[in-house]
Amino acid sequence: MLEGRQVRFRELAPLAWSLLALSMALIVVVPVLLALLVKGVAPITVVEKLRVPEMSMMLIPALGIVAQTLFGGAASRHGLTHRVAPYAFIVMGLVGPLLWADALFGGVPGYYETLALIVGQVVPGGSILFALCRDSWSHSLRYRASVLWSLGAVALLAVGWGVALFPELMAGHGMGEEFGHQAAVFGALLALSGAFYAWFARDRAVGSLWYEGAGSVHALLTFAGALCTLVPQWEELAVALMTASLVGYFYLGMAAWKRVLQNYMRAASSVVVKRG
Repeated sequence: MLEGRQVRFRELAPLAWSLLALSMALIVVVPVLLALLVKGVAPITVVEKLRVPEMSMMLIPALGIVAQTLFGGAASRHGLTHRVAPYAFIVMGLVGPLLWADALFGGVPGYYETLALIVGQVVPGGSILFALCRDSWSHSLRYRASVLWSLGAVALLAVGWGVALFPELMAGHGMGEEFGHQAAVFGALLALSGAFYAWFARDRAVGSLWYEGAGSVHALLTFAGALCTLVPQWEELAVALMTASLVGYFYLGMAAWKRVLQNYMRAASSVVVKRG
């Protein structure tokens, strides 16, 4: 990605910055996890210690995908997201994991983990979320299924970010610490699904009116199912909605891939005929 770039670093799209920041985070986190396992730390304890960088490594690519899906490459260069993304993603991918690793092995006070959470997640994540909301409000977004997926992802990622900032709010409603983590996981799932819908929509045979309508319904079903899953009292409704969502993933995905493969085969056949 870096060797083949044709623009300056500062002009890279937010998605490129998010992937670069994710690579930095993995470079920091993976050796720390290996060191913990070599020292004989139980795997369950290792997973518990991974909560702070794990949230960052989910937010970084998800927010980058959302920015690319909503605004594309060129459209976002004049928005707040394009200006904020380089600094926020690098802080999330480098500063936060470094503070977390220092808190594990550096013999520093216990509040360093809280500092890593604030510096590595709360401040940069909030900045990106605010920039995405502001640009979404100021830009005239086209009504597409991928836009609905991305906006749902922003909402769930904002919930996960808010719970990380104010965990006592969910504790007062009988919900554990996993609420914010689950919300971020569903947000990342919606962001990835929105990217696939945007990619399929580039093919004219796939991006038809019926497919956009079905994709919009699918996005609403998945978002509603994710919200119900987060609330234990709505478990039965969540099962029904997520089952319908899985059916939508299967049938709409098969329909899209079928048309894409047909177009590729048709294009390959035409090339063979011309060369023959």
